[in-house]
Amino acid sequence: MILAASSLGEYRIALLSGLERLFGLRLESEAVPRAMLPVFMAFRSTVRSYCATTGPMDGYLEAGLIHIRLQEAGVHESFLAGVRRIDECNTASADAHLDILEVLLGVLLGDNADRVVSTEELHAIGVGTTPPSPYDYEW
Repeated sequence: MILAASSLGEYRIALLSGLERLFGLRLESEAVPRAMLPVFMAFRSTVRSYCATTGPMDGYLEAGLIHIRLQEAGVHESFLAGVRRIDECNTASADAHLDILEVLLGVLLGDNADRVVSTEELHAIGVGTTPPSPYDYEW
């Protein structure tokens, strides 16, 4: 029986748990073999670094007034050019982070590094692979 997640967070937790089970690796320091703990520490710090990459306009749901005031000050185009440059750098940074994470995860997975997990395998252990609709739960 496949259990449906009621929130995106629950879905992601269930999916990660299922993948950890199928790959035979729990991404927790207590579960990682002692000899691999330094690699896991590098993995975690790389994940934190990846998640910390932001730009000046991140987090705004609506920034119209910022843009209006910068236009009035005559610096809007210069500001946008800088934001675009930062976005390009952040994209390159994200790509480099993902490359590092792939290498580190390969070391942590060992013989399972080349394993491919199918949707059917996840379903067989009760993990749903369809994320819930954001319209099905409260924001």
